[in-house]
Amino acid sequence: MRVFCGLCLVVSGLCLAGCASQPAGAARPPKPAPKVLVVPEHTVVGRVVRVNPVGRFAILSFPVGVMPAPDQRLFVFRGPLKVGEVKVSGRPVGQNVAADLLDGDCAPGDAVRDR
Repeated sequence: MRVFCGLCLVVSGLCLAGCASQPAGAARPPKPAPKVLVVPEHTVVGRVVRVNPVGRFAILSFPVGVMPAPDQRLFVFRGPLKVGEVKVSGRPVGQNVAADLLDGDCAPGDAVRDR
C-alpha cells in the first residue's frame, strides 16, 4: 500500500509539472483568419459630352462594357454636387447614348452616375 501511494504521488507530481511547463497559448489552436468578402461595385459612371439646352437633352459617354439600360434615370454631378437628373432615351451608338434632361442642368465634363 505504501508503494502504491508513493507511485501515485510521483505520477501526479509529473503530470502537474508537465502541465505547468507549457505556455498558456501553446495548447490552443490558432484562430482562423476572418473571411473578407469583396463585392465589385456595379455603378454606372459616365460623362456628359454634349448638351442641347433648347431641346433639354444631352449626349453621354460611357466606358467600354458599361452602358445604362433604356429609360434608366441617372444623376448628374459637378464635382461633389448633384446638379441634375437625366433619363436615358436613345439607343447607344458606340460608347455614346442620348438622355433627356429631367431636372436641373448639366454641362460637358459633368459626371453621370446611377447613385
